[in-house]
Amino acid sequence: DVKVANDKEDTRSLHITIHKPVNNTYVKSNPPILNAKFTFDDHIRCMTAKQNLSKGRLRARQIKLSKIAAILDIPQTSNQSNHITPTRTTYSQNQF
Repeated sequence: DVKVANDKEDTRSLHITIHKPVNNTYVKSNPPILNAKFTFDDHIRCMTAKQNLSKGRLRARQIKLSKIAAILDIPQTSNQSNHITPTRTTYSQNQF
């Protein structure tokens, strides 16, 4: 489990905490494997890193779900909202 939080005092910093998955639901304490503060050159790079971590988490979840569906022989539907696709914006010279 990965938790990402912004630093309230420094907009260039991210706090990232990684916990090992717990097999026993009755265990209350789950010490982190990694607890780190990352400081970037500017807030834009910090937000980009946060977005990339979020997208990576979604991709990993989709891969896990598709593997589970394949094991259970569940047909998968191709839903565009689940896929992250890059978009390109083009401008003509008259728009400027």
